[in-house]
Amino acid sequence: MTSPSVRSEATDPVSLADQAFESSNLYSFFAAVFSKEASSEMLDLIKSPDFLEAFFDAGGKFDLKLLRRPDDELIEELAVEFTALFLGPGEHISPHESVQTDGGKGRLWGPETSEVRNFIETAGFEYKTNYTGLPDHISVEFEFMEQISKREAEAWRKKDFKTAAEVLDVENKFMKIHLSAWAIEFCRKVGKMAKHPFYSELAKLASSFLEDEYDELPRRLKLAREYMVN
Repeated sequence: MTSPSVRSEATDPVSLADQAFESSNLYSFFAAVFSKEASSEMLDLIKSPDFLEAFFDAGGKFDLKLLRRPDDELIEELAVEFTALFLGPGEHISPHESVQTDGGKGRLWGPETSEVRNFIETAGFEYKTNYTGLPDHISVEFEFMEQISKREAEAWRKKDFKTAAEVLDVENKFMKIHLSAWAIEFCRKVGKMAKHPFYSELAKLASSFLEDEYDELPRRLKLAREYMVN
């Protein structure tokens, strides 16, 4: 999780490829966080020295005593918290764009749902084979950005600047039209509502990451277009 100042200094194709791969990995991680209850694999990742170093460098806060507890106890706690936050019953925060935006009027399968489905399917996104939820779930939108930013990284690595520009145009549009319109505020709500530091801190980090990406994508798109004509 490179700091915004370091990310904004990347201008050469190799550094831009690394940045896009890092974004892809973070989108993948946050998709896992919001898609289902925490697993032992996720805890192993979070407990790894590399992740914790990057997490703290990015401003995240965790009491390390929490992570030293037995995995089965922690996973059970997180399952309860996940249900309370995103599923209910009772007051919860629906992780769907159509529910969280004015256009959707707070209901599932609002107009945003179809718009997201059309956007990501037109871009060639493939759902996970076992996915049965709605296309405007935050985990799906994160997974879409994971796939598309990975394509961007590969294009930078090959110095295929035309493809990099085309992919970045898709990323930038999806961020402006969809993710930034609701997911940043959604993550802020989760950060405030969550009682467990696992979700409160990761939601805050996700919000900061999306804000960073909102600023970074136009910059990378401009660079890709400049490389095309040079």
